[in-house]
Amino acid sequence: MPRLQIIGPADPVNLPNTSPESFGAGVGRAMQETGRVGQALGQVLQQVADSKAKSSAAMYEQELGAAAEQIALDPDIEGRGQKFDSVQRKLHEKYRPKLGARSTFDSAAGMATMELRTRFDHKTMLDGIDEARRNTEINIGHKAMKAATAETDQEVVTLFQEIQNDLNEGSLYLTPAQKTQMFQGSMGSAIRAMADTNPKRALEWIDRTGTMLPPEVLSVYRDEAIINIKQSAASLVAEQEAAQKALDLAEKERRKAAGQELVSLDAEGQLTVGAVQARIKRGD
Repeated sequence: MPRLQIIGPADPVNLPNTSPESFGAGVGRAMQETGRVGQALGQVLQQVADSKAKSSAAMYEQELGAAAEQIALDPDIEGRGQKFDSVQRKLHEKYRPKLGARSTFDSAAGMATMELRTRFDHKTMLDGIDEARRNTEINIGHKAMKAATAETDQEVVTLFQEIQNDLNEGSLYLTPAQKTQMFQGSMGSAIRAMADTNPKRALEWIDRTGTMLPPEVLSVYRDEAIINIKQSAASLVAEQEAAQKALDLAEKERRKAAGQELVSLDAEGQLTVGAVQARIKRGD
């Protein structure tokens, strides 16, 4: 009789591990961590680059500032701007990063350049004004001295008009008060010198200037001119008197010599009417 086959419970089957790691989650976390590290590293490197760029910009600003101060002392005022630009370009090339963070450097260096250039231009402008003012003062002073020794009144008028024109052309660097002061100063110098070289003309121009010079100044110049005129007149009289005395003495000596000559002729027995008449004829 056939036997009934009884199937018992199956033996347990060992299935594969089904944790997240079995599906690659560990690799994902590792990659994510690597990404975070890489990002952090990038940020650190960017901060380093930015820090170096800012440091370079600071050194650029310091060196450019020192160069600007040195250039600002250059007597060639007109050429200062070109020299500043040349130094600025060289320093920009010297300190600008070769790689990375260039925008950071450019921003900081640009602001520094603008600030330094503004101060530099202001200093140059003030120096230019001072130089232009000095040159104008020298120029009108020279013309004032030429007016003092001019040969004609027309030359004096022309030179004073040129002085006025020079001052009017300096309106950008001379205030109205400065122009008035410089004009009065140049005219005063001319009349003061004229009082020595040509006191009569000085008196004439003192009367012409009117209110262009302060009354107390005109009074001083007038007194000086009058004193010089009196001294010149006294000197002329003294010279004339001295010249007359010299002539009288010469005449006296000539007559004395002529008399002695006649006496000598008489002592020698050679005195004749003709000899006497000849000396009378020539003025002896």
